[in-house]
Amino acid sequence: MECGVSAVIFDMDGVLLDTEKVYLESCCAAAEEMGIGDVSDVCVSCIGITAEATKKKFLEVFGGEEECERFWDISRRITRERLSKSIPVKPGGRELLQYLYDNGVPMALASSTKTEIVIRELISVDLFGFFTRIIGGDMVKSSKPDPEIFLTAASSLGVTPDECIVIEDSKNGILAASSAGMTAFLVPDLVVPDDEMLKRSARVMDSLFDVISYFTDAQEERP
Repeated sequence: MECGVSAVIFDMDGVLLDTEKVYLESCCAAAEEMGIGDVSDVCVSCIGITAEATKKKFLEVFGGEEECERFWDISRRITRERLSKSIPVKPGGRELLQYLYDNGVPMALASSTKTEIVIRELISVDLFGFFTRIIGGDMVKSSKPDPEIFLTAASSLGVTPDECIVIEDSKNGILAASSAGMTAFLVPDLVVPDDEMLKRSARVMDSLFDVISYFTDAQEERP
């Protein structure tokens, strides 16, 4: 490719879409409505994993299936209300996708969110057409930090793991990308990077604009 990149795999929530804050606020609002304690810590620990894995974590908090389902019903209602107004794209997201697309770089999206939701949200913000492949959490057996979703994305693009750059914001995502043998770029969102995240990340960047700068610099350095 013109910019020397074989393929780029993106996470969605917290990387391209500024939705993690909405999900966190919705969960906290649902907890308040139910009169239970602070759930922010368990919410943050669920960033980057599938809905099924998240439900298992929350089942440990509530102890009962009925209360857990009531919590998720309320949380989903609040989330839908907030996202129905608009879904914010992260700064630099559209510009980065356009840059890679213009340079002929194949892109996949590998999100723990269900595929139908991923497609719907990408279409709503006019980002769907940039991606060669979409891999949702319901298309794999194991949730991040298991590398399955990234390996599936690489295979669908016809590239090997070592040819891929993954852009992630969560610890679960970074661990999954690193375990897959891919180059992990960390663009933090809600989660403050710990030592393991920093160790497993090839680059830590403040925004997606910095990722564009990395690629353009690399392109200029090529002979």
